[in-house]
Parts: sequence; C-alpha cells; structure tokens
Amino acid sequence: LFPPQRKLPAGISAKLATRAQFLENILKSETFKMGEGLIGQVAQSKRAQLIADAMNDPRVIQHDDHALQVRSIIVAPVLFQGELIAVLAVANPADELAFTDTDFSLVESLAEQVGLAIHNSDSMQLQIEKNRIDLDLELASNIQSLLLPSQFPSSEKVEFAAHYTAAQKIGGDLYEIFSIDETKIGVAIADVSGKGISASILMAICQTNLRHLSRQNSSPADVLRAMNRQMHSAMRRDMFITIIYAIIDLEQDTVTLARAGHECPLLYHGTNDNTTSVSPIRSEGMALGMVPPEIFDITIKDKTIPFSQDDALILYTDGVTECVNANGEEYTSERLLETLQSNGTDGAQAILDHVMDSIHRFSGNEGQLDDLTLIAIKHR
Repeated sequence: LFPPQRKLPAGISAKLATRAQFLENILKSETFKMGEGLIGQVAQSKRAQLIADAMNDPRVIQHDDHALQVRSIIVAPVLFQGELIAVLAVANPADELAFTDTDFSLVESLAEQVGLAIHNSDSMQLQIEKNRIDLDLELASNIQSLLLPSQFPSSEKVEFAAHYTAAQKIGGDLYEIFSIDETKIGVAIADVSGKGISASILMAICQTNLRHLSRQNSSPADVLRAMNRQMHSAMRRDMFITIIYAIIDLEQDTVTLARAGHECPLLYHGTNDNTTSVSPIRSEGMALGMVPPEIFDITIKDKTIPFSQDDALILYTDGVTECVNANGEEYTSERLLETLQSNGTDGAQAILDHVMDSIHRFSGNEGQLDDLTLIAIKHR
C-alpha cells in the first residue's frame, strides 16, 4: 500500500541509501488487522469509502515527507460472492483535484472486476492442478494395468478368464496367474483394505513378494507366512491384505490353496450321475499384516481339494458380493453361487461373462463402490 497508512518511524529515510530502498521498505511493511485504520475498516465493513479531502480527514495518516501526503483517496473492498479477497486503495488523482462520485463508482466497478479476475485465476489454477493430478492418476492406472497378467499359462487341461475394474482410477485389488513349473500353475487374488494410491502401492509390493516367494516355497501357506513376515512391520496398522494363493497341480488334478482372510472361493463339481454341486471352499487364516507372525503362522493352513474334468473354480473380491442395487441390497455370495450353478458347464470366459452380466443386471445404474475382481478357472 502506498502511500503508507501508518506513521513512519523517525529517521527511517536516513538509514536507507537510496530513495528506491526507502520506497521498497515502505511497500513491504504495510500489514493491517481487520478494523485497523481506514484499510482495516473497509475490509471489515466490506463497504467502499470515498474521502475527497483527505488532507483534513483524521482517518487518513499524513507524513512530513511531501511525496507521501494523501490528498484524496478511495478505498474499496475486493469481493467475490460476498467473500473478502483484498482491499483496493486509489490515492491522489494525477490532475491534483479531488476524487468525484464518478471516480468512486469507477473504482467500485474496478474492484468488482478485480474480485472476479482473482477468482477466475484461482479457479484456473485449481483446474490446472486437478488436470495434472488426473494425468498422474491416469499414468498410474496405466502402469497398474501393466502389472496385471495380460496372458495366462497355456494348458490343455485348464483354462482361465479374469476381470478387473477399479472403483477409482487406481485400485487395491490384485490377481496373478503364472506357471510355476511344467505341471503346476499358481493363482492368486488379493484385496487391500481401502482404495486409491496407498492401496495400489501396497498391492504392487504384495505382487512382487508373491512372485518372489512362490519360487522358494511349494506350500501356499508357507508363501503367505513368508509374505506376512516381510510386510507386517512395514504396513500401517489400519491397512491389511486379504489374499488367496492356490497351486493347481495338473498331474494330480488337485488345487492346494491357503486363504488369508479372503472371501471363500466357489467350486463347481460335476458327478458321473449328471448331478452338480457348488460349494464354498473354507479354510483357516487371517489377513496379511493384521497380526504378527507368531499368530498368523499357526492359524493359516493349506487345503487340498480334487479338481478334475468339468470342474470350475471361481475366486473373487468383496467388490463382487457387496455390489449394491437401487434398494441398497447386496449381490451376495448366494447369488454368485446360483449363477455358477446355472452356468458351470460352460468354459471359463463364458462363466465369467455370465457372472458379470448377472452383476450388471442386479446393480442397474448404481455406481461401483469398491474394486471388483473375478477369476474363473475351468478344468476341461
């Protein structure tokens, strides 16, 4: 604010080497509280003031330096939608006459335009920042999609299909299908508590550990024990990972799995008398990161089940069963079981398509609240 609206300390001009330093020091020193002086009063009342004869008005501070005298002044609040942004002060007309009502109206209009311009500038900066964040998230989403398998192991006995949709641009679900050796295939599905960037980073760490440790351990339970030991101390207390890791043995026609707090997979099984059954595969285990190794290690166990010709297996995250419709009802594992019961004779991709169609018909136009991941495995 210039000229300054406070009395200057005695001798300040003598301490500064040049007139430019003097003016710069004054310009940096002016701050006002709400209600303090003419500037603070206008800021507090949000009403403009015209003081035509400032030389004789006690509200205007005058200085001994002639160059700093205020002859006439208009002070107007800069507002947007009633919110104070700044105060605009205009002093000393160039023609050395007093400001008029016309000048006053002009400054008020100028203050209004300034308020709109500042708001638009702030909005534009926010939009630029939002666009930058959206671009970063889009890049992160693309990177995350590269981490998920695009091709599945080739097998004459078993076929796979998978679907993943994040509730946000990046998510916290994971699935993996990879060859362990010529006769074994590893399958995993996992869900990090929460969504967004923190969940996706933790999931990437989980995926790296899974790939590494699955090469060192033949038991799914041992793999998850090792993962919990590595990740427990590094995870926040409010975060955990539910996961199923399974090994399909193509020679023995079995599936051995360990379940760490995840939703129970569903097994479709056909018999020689043309009857079928669908049942959940239950096993003990707590989520990764939830408890220390001494508790986790004793609770998780391997479970081996027959997986023979015409059988089908579905693994899924809670985004499937907790999908809601317009009435707030959840899809539930019972509906998933019924869908598998009706379509279990189909191939893996057809089973997955039937499930996704069932979910979409159930939920209608309701938005997706959680990441949704589904794996269908069919024994030919």
